[in-house]
This record gives sequence, structure tokens and C-alpha cells, in this order.
Amino acid sequence: MAQLIDLQRRIKAIKSTKKVTHAMRLIAVSTYSKLKDKQQSFLKYKNSSEEIFSRLLKAQTKWRSNIIFPEDETNQNPLCIIISSSRGLCGPFHNNLAKHAKEKLRFRRHQKPVFITIGKRAQRIAEDIMKNRGQGSFVLKKHYESFNMENISKISAEITNEIFNAKASYSLVCTLSNTFKNLFAQIPKLNIVAPFKHSQQSNIIESENYIWEQDHNEILQQLIKNYVSSNIWNSILESILSENAARFVAMDSATNSAESHAETLSLQYNK
Repeated sequence: MAQLIDLQRRIKAIKSTKKVTHAMRLIAVSTYSKLKDKQQSFLKYKNSSEEIFSRLLKAQTKWRSNIIFPEDETNQNPLCIIISSSRGLCGPFHNNLAKHAKEKLRFRRHQKPVFITIGKRAQRIAEDIMKNRGQGSFVLKKHYESFNMENISKISAEITNEIFNAKASYSLVCTLSNTFKNLFAQIPKLNIVAPFKHSQQSNIIESENYIWEQDHNEILQQLIKNYVSSNIWNSILESILSENAARFVAMDSATNSAESHAETLSLQYNK
């Protein structure tokens, strides 16, 4: 009798858990579906604007900016923007990002890296990187505990202003985040924002003549801001998309496991 009561309690608990994981699965796939179209549209805009920017730079070969063409060849003060997530229950999403960070973000003794972290786990990743280097303390310029589609623009604008208003130009600007491959695969990626490389673009014509209605310095300066901001914006968006895809897979697996386990216990109960 006691065993039957225990089995009944376990079946009830598993079915309750299944309801939660099923609801989270539906929310994740719904959010994923909404973001997928936005991400594809924004990626087209980002790539087109970068190609225009690269073409204009080709036309003004003598023009330079310390923001995207830093003069510090020793890479003294790199800026690393790490993007994780503000919630858990998304499978190996965080562990894969942390592992990739340890492999790619290796600093030398002369370097003084600065971090901007987005998401709860991102700060911990930055701490682990510096501990592996043998240095417990590090410069954390900004930290965003939570983020969503409503505040992506604000966050990317604030980070862009930080890059442009820094007392000394950063020798490197990069973003580290999970990128979306498909619903079942999210790949951590280190994206170099600065220095800017023309090789990142395709179909660039070597020489074109443009009529500049405004001063070319003003136009290119504004395009730099657009380039930096759009790269940060896209990295955050891809991270949110990847997070929801990973959460859907994790919750789908949990729901199926709960259902299978409940069926097994129900068979034992009904013997």
C-alpha cells in the first residue's frame, strides 16, 4: 500500500513537471518563430550597409579613424563584449559559450582587457577567463543583467557610445556570443568588429567615383557608428534567437522524458 501511494505521488509530480516543461517549450518555439524573420531581415540590412561602407572607404583611401583602424599594433587594450543569456534551462548553451571563450580569449601579460558583459552568466565567463590568466581582477566597463527585444537598441547604443567616447581608443573590439545555425545547433563565435577588414565584404569594386553632397568625414563618421552599432545589435539578436532555440530543444527533451517516465510508473502502479 505504501509503495502504491509513493508511486502515485511520483506520477503526479512528474506530470506537473511535464506541464511546466511543455509550456516553456511552446513559449520558446513561439519566441523563436517571431525572432527568426527579424533576424534574417536585419542581417540583410547589416550586410548591405557594411558593403556600402566598404565601398566608400575604397573611394577615400587616405581617410582613417582610430575606432575601426586602431594604431596600437601591440593590442594593448582590447574590448570584449560577451553575450550570454539572462535565464537558464537552455541545455549546453552556456557551457559551450564558456568553453569557446577560454579557447579564443587568451590575453598576454602586457594586455589590459576591458569587458562589457550582457546576461547573468557573461560576467562569470569573464571572471573565469581572467582567473585562467592568473589574474583575479579585471575591468568591467558595463554589465547588463537582463536583456530582451525591447532594450536591444538601447544596449547597443550605449555600448557604441562607450566605444566612441573612450579616452583611449580600444585596440580591438570583439563580440563573443552564440550564433544561430539551425533549430538544433547553436555555434559560439568570436566576431571581430574592429579593426575593420575589407576582406569581410564581397563584390567590392576597387575604384568608384562618388559625388559627396556633404563632407565625406561626416558621412563616414556616421557610417562607422552605424557599422559598430549594427554588429553589436546583430550579435545580441542572434544570441536571443539561439537561446530560445536551445531552450526549445532542452524543454522538448525534458517533456518527452517526463512523459516516458510517467508511463513507466503508471504501468508499475496498475500491475
